Amino acid sequence: MDATTKQIVLCLGNANADVNSAFAPLEGRVANGRAVSVRNLPGSLDASGCNAVYIHDGAAKKVLEKLVQAKMSNVLTVGDGADFLDAGGIIGLVETEGRMQFDVNPDPAVRGNLRFSSQMLKLARNNR
Repeated sequence: MDATTKQIVLCLGNANADVNSAFAPLEGRVANGRAVSVRNLPGSLDASGCNAVYIHDGAAKKVLEKLVQAKMSNVLTVGDGADFLDAGGIIGLVETEGRMQFDVNPDPAVRGNLRFSSQMLKLARNNR
């Protein structure tokens, strides 16, 4: 078993200080017996070794294109930009009336062989 299967690597794209601060508490936490590691994507947008990529507003198209070019369709992508799902992202975060909600775009998830529980999909604001 290599290091990436022993941990969950969450990469941050286009992260500013607020995004880094929001994700910092996840570093070292354990989920399903695996430690969580949070890192920023380098300028090259190389997401190798990432299990999930959070893409902050404005960088969705560029980061998602890079993932497609690198044949990394099995990486869960989460973003907060208005055009995130249209650009090919999988989970789009939306703030509505002070509550954080999410939309799901299943097409890229299916292409990447990613699966979601029916319970999670029921929580989605609008499952495409």
